This record gives sequence, structure tokens and C-alpha cells, in this order.
Amino acid sequence: MASRYLTAEEIRGFLGDGYVDAVSGLAGVEENTLNEAATSLIASAMRGAGYSPSASTDGTGDIEPIVKLATMGAFRELLASVPEGSIPLPENWETNPQKVAYAQFISGEITLAAEPSQVGAVGGMQFTETDATIEGSRPRRASREELEGY
Repeated sequence: MASRYLTAEEIRGFLGDGYVDAVSGLAGVEENTLNEAATSLIASAMRGAGYSPSASTDGTGDIEPIVKLATMGAFRELLASVPEGSIPLPENWETNPQKVAYAQFISGEITLAAEPSQVGAVGGMQFTETDATIEGSRPRRASREELEGY
């Protein structure tokens, strides 16, 4: 089962019962599919920033509120792209907290409470000591101290 960062109750809490009921009446629109797609987008952005995304399949567990807010922003944009529904985004969408959180995740500006892995982030690297006695190892060309400042 794919990851989902939002519960059905949270989606109703963000959008309201009337909105969710109207959307669920659209043929072919599946809430779980949109939730999984929005979650995968946010999880991908988290991995790119060096964070380990949660593997929650039901929206529960240790998921930061800002992650849920950003996932809801992606969810709303996915809903707005359904041609049969013509579901408009709010007039003030660019300043809506859901959109702001979503945009910050995509741009990499967001900082989570968890520590990111510098090795796992885009452009991250890890250095190890070289031991010339290990078969197949290459001789060290410079030490960390010699490379300091570059």
C-alpha cells in the first residue's frame, strides 16, 4: 500500500463536508489516489532535502503538521486539475498556508524538526578514511586538513 500523509478526517477538516461530498460525487475521482499522489510528491521533496519521509499508510504516526499542510496543498492542486470537476482554487491561493507550505517543500526552503541527512540530500557526500592496507583501496591524495577551505 502506498503512503498517505492525510487521514479522511483531516481532508474533511481542511475542506469541509460539503466540499468533500461534492468532489466525491465526481466520477473517477478517488480520494485515496489523490492523497497518495500528493504524499509521494511531498515525500520526494523531503528525500531531496535529506529528510527521511514517514512511511505512514493511513495518515497516522509521526508526521509533522507542516508535512500534512504541504500535502494538503498538493492535494488541492491535484483536485483543481481534474478536468471534469472544474474545481477552482481559492482566490487567495498564493497566500494560503497550504500553498505556501507546498511551495516551500518543492523549493527546498522548508526546515523540519528532524535533522536532515547531509549525505542523503541532493549533492550530499560522505568521506571515509583510506587505508592503503585494504586490498583494492586507492592511495589518499589529500587529507581533510589539506582540503580545508576549498
